[in-house]
Amino acid sequence: MANTTDALIELISTELKIDKETLGPKTAVFEGGLELDSFAVVDLITKVEARFDIQLSDDDFSMENFADLETLAGVIDRYVAAKG
Repeated sequence: MANTTDALIELISTELKIDKETLGPKTAVFEGGLELDSFAVVDLITKVEARFDIQLSDDDFSMENFADLETLAGVIDRYVAAKG
């Protein structure tokens, strides 16, 4: 998961123009963390799906799965592993 977390941090830094030095595995996606508005969240999800070649299901869109970048990386890893 460390590699996925690092890739996710790189993606957020590059695509959302957030200083990489302020991001870490425990950075919250919402409150107290990235503080993304609804448009930025949609943009992030689109970029995550494209980068990792996955399609998140509606059930994945929960506060629990987006608690922090490490947790989101775990969700991504499950999809990538399922693809084989």
